[in-house]
Amino acid sequence: DVRYSVWEGSGPGSQTAVLIHGMFGDRDAWASLAHALNRGGLRVLAMDLPCHGATRSQAARFEQVVDAVADTVASQCAGPATLIGHSFGAAVAARAASRPGMDVSALILIAPVGLGTEIDQGFLTGMTHAATNEAAQRELQKLTVTGMTPSGNFIDALRQSTQARREPLIELCREVGWNGVQQLNIVPDLANLQSRCTLIHGRRDAVIPWRHALNAPSRTALHLLPDAGHMPQWEAGKLVADIVLAALAAAR
Repeated sequence: DVRYSVWEGSGPGSQTAVLIHGMFGDRDAWASLAHALNRGGLRVLAMDLPCHGATRSQAARFEQVVDAVADTVASQCAGPATLIGHSFGAAVAARAASRPGMDVSALILIAPVGLGTEIDQGFLTGMTHAATNEAAQRELQKLTVTGMTPSGNFIDALRQSTQARREPLIELCREVGWNGVQQLNIVPDLANLQSRCTLIHGRRDAVIPWRHALNAPSRTALHLLPDAGHMPQWEAGKLVADIVLAALAAAR
C-alpha cells in the first residue's frame, strides 16, 4: 500500500539506498539527493510514508509506519539496503534497521528524532492546524537557515493534503512530540545496531537541537554542518551527497 519511486542502478546487483522522508514530507523532498546517489551508481528507492504523499494508508502509530517501511524494503530490495532517513523518517529508519531479519548494510540519519528531549512543538502543531497558505509558509520557513520555502502552488497542495489527513496526522505527531517533549527514543536501536551508522545534523536546526546528535553511540560517524538548519539535504546538498556516498563506499 506504500507508494514509491525507483531509480535503477548503473550495474547488475547495485546496492539500494532507501530514502525515508520526515513529517509532512514526501518522496519528492528527496529529489536532489536521489539523483545524486543514482548518478553515483546506486539503485534508489524513495517512498511516501503512511499519511503522506500518494500512500493511501493512514496508519498513525510509529510502529505501524516502521512495519510499512520494513515490508516495502523486504519486497523491493534484493540483498542489503542502506536506509537514509530524515527527522521522523530517521527514527523510522533506525527502528526498522533494528528489526530481526532486516538486511541493512548502513544507516544514515539526517536531523533525527529520538536522540533527545526537546522538539519545536509549534512546528508540528502549526502544520497540522494551518488554515491558510501563509500559516503553512510560516512553519516551513523554520526548516532552513535562509527561510527558503517552496512555491506557492506547492505550499497550497501540501496544506490541502495535510488538512485532508489532519486527524491521523495529529495522532502521528503525538507519537513524535507532546508538549515540546519527544516521545521516541532510538538510542537503544543504535546501540544494538550491527551495521555502520552515520549522522548528519545542521548546527542551526530550529526544530531539533543539534546537540541531540551527541547522544548517539560513540561509534556513530557524526557530521555537524555549521550553516544548515533542519534540512541539510536542501541547504548543503552536495556535501550531504558526498557524505552519503563516502559512507556507502566504506560499508561495502
